[in-house]
Amino acid sequence: ATFLGTVAAGQTLVILTGGIDLSVAWNLNFSAILFTQTINGSQNASTIAWATFLALLAASAVGAINGLGVALLRIPSLVMTLGMNTVMLGVVLVYTNGSPQGLAPHYARALATGRIASQIPWALVFWAGLAIVVIGLLKYSIFGRRIYAIGNNRQAAYLSGVPVRRTLICVYAFSGLTAGLAGILLAGYSNNTYLGMGDAYVLQSIAAAVIGGTSILGGS
Repeated sequence: ATFLGTVAAGQTLVILTGGIDLSVAWNLNFSAILFTQTINGSQNASTIAWATFLALLAASAVGAINGLGVALLRIPSLVMTLGMNTVMLGVVLVYTNGSPQGLAPHYARALATGRIASQIPWALVFWAGLAIVVIGLLKYSIFGRRIYAIGNNRQAAYLSGVPVRRTLICVYAFSGLTAGLAGILLAGYSNNTYLGMGDAYVLQSIAAAVIGGTSILGGS
């Protein structure tokens, strides 16, 4: 559930703006593969830190490109993110030559499958922390209020002084970031990566957001 909840956290923000992110599947897959192949079996802390940063940066960049297409070019989010998903599928196939390599480091395995005092899963702690951050962002920040305003009426939000384009880009970048985090967790859970590992989380992340109370029409 942590993997699904992590993807759904970013998906929730996108849906609140009246959009949808269908690129999470192969964005997640690419970040996981980039993570493990950059490490390439190394146990060096700086290499692992660099691989983590690179994977999350790449996932966020893909999300930001989605946001640029939606905000600046006014491409419908369904079309933009579905197209990006196909692009990322091609990128992964070219990057891996159809055969992903590398193993997840110990910290990723511990985060995905380890427990505190043999009782509380680290994954649950991670998910709870992410949930607190997202809820706090939506309820108590100006950025959160801007997300709700855009989802209710984008034109009215713009006329009220909300930086609509910048907010949308940040929202889609955050969705990419959460997909990247889920990719690292999944790599740790399975100890390696494989093609199509994110396919199950596209529709499920949308369903999780809606079941959690987010209006599919946005703004609520």
